[in-house]
Amino acid sequence: MGPKSEVYHSLLSGATGSGKTVFLKLLLTLICEKYTANEVQIHLYDFKGGANLNFYRGIPNFINLFECRDEPS
Repeated sequence: MGPKSEVYHSLLSGATGSGKTVFLKLLLTLICEKYTANEVQIHLYDFKGGANLNFYRGIPNFINLFECRDEPS
């Protein structure tokens, strides 16, 4: 991560209650404040159904918000 990075993927891990969601929301908020929707487009997928992605609806940077609340088969 950083201004000269060519890596656009990352992994965030930690124990339950360690602040992963708080960190992710802060990071995404800062990205949206700094970059326009033409500069950065974000796709969020929640396959566990734990996050509430409605928080991001209406923000132009977020192109695709997908929540899967069904049990995986």
